[in-house]
Amino acid sequence: MAAGANGWLVQAGAVLGPTLAAAFAVRSEGGSLWASLRDEAAASPPPWQMLALVPVMLGLSIAASLLAGIGFDEIWATYSSPASYGLWLFNLLVVGLLEEIGWRFYLTRRLLARLSPLAVSLVVGSVWALWHGPKLFTLPMLAVGALALSVIMTLLIATKRGGLFGCIALHGSYNAAIMVFEPFVVPASALVVFNLMAGAMAVVAIAILVARRDWYLARPR
Repeated sequence: MAAGANGWLVQAGAVLGPTLAAAFAVRSEGGSLWASLRDEAAASPPPWQMLALVPVMLGLSIAASLLAGIGFDEIWATYSSPASYGLWLFNLLVVGLLEEIGWRFYLTRRLLARLSPLAVSLVVGSVWALWHGPKLFTLPMLAVGALALSVIMTLLIATKRGGLFGCIALHGSYNAAIMVFEPFVVPASALVVFNLMAGAMAVVAIAILVARRDWYLARPR
């Protein structure tokens, strides 16, 4: 995690890429990304229930930290720091928003018109993982987390109960949950939390795939 305000600004610039790519793609089609977002917001209110993902991810991160051997004192130090809440807000309002406009609102929806939801999940998840570049070599579970989240968010973006709002809430809270302990614990413990969170998302994704297998395997008509 980049430290300080300058680091956050650099990260904000980096995650702007998917939204910019989507804006250019929509413009090349003769449309406007902003108009598409505005029309969606006007058509249906945000599914506020998706905000429940934030405390769920918070609880998972604390459970993962305990499994990683992180003590209660370190957990208290983490969540008594204002910077931790700033990190959560930054990931929800900036990282989740800017990435999901590109990955799910544009790319996933376009591909769902051509491929089955499972194929779309794997394609977008793979591209999303590769977009993280060299991090894949130091964080092998990053690819697992990206594919798992892609499966979940393909379902969210395809339903009014989730939509773009749900994808932003899931992505932002997942990011914050795996990053929040980094300044307060040794790197080895932070890595265990990361791996456990990615594994948890994989379990959830598999469960959803089994429960909704007909939908995920159906090709567009």
